[in-house]
Amino acid sequence: MELLQRLCPDLNMASTLVSHKTYLVAAYTDTVHIPEDGQLIAYGPTTTHVST
Repeated sequence: MELLQRLCPDLNMASTLVSHKTYLVAAYTDTVHIPEDGQLIAYGPTTTHVST
């Protein structure tokens, strides 16, 4: 994860993290999409939707 975190800005690229671990989502993402029962129920800044 640290390698991707360093490379993404340098290479002007994005990455996608799929996880049930909210501590990983909070630590490594800027934006979050939250699905439930196959539907997108929330999206936006990670700090708005995931507590640390």
